[in-house]
Amino acid sequence: MHDPETLAALHTAWSAVLDVEATSDEDNFFTSGGDSLGVVDLMERVEADLRIEFPLETVFLDGRFGAIAAECAKRRAATMTATATSTD
Repeated sequence: MHDPETLAALHTAWSAVLDVEATSDEDNFFTSGGDSLGVVDLMERVEADLRIEFPLETVFLDGRFGAIAAECAKRRAATMTATATSTD
């Protein structure tokens, strides 16, 4: 299961970049009309919204929305844990 905030941010960015409204975990960025410039746009949007390092390699190695969402959620959780630890 994915973090709802991460899913929402990725869905918003994905929809804007690919000009689609609906997404499923199996949707592939490139077969949905994305290209390398679109990946950069997606990356910038997600990084700004979630404050994570976007999993660029996941887009190129897998490309599915679900895989990208899972990696973004993992990175977001790690970032949030690191932030909480550093403020304690």
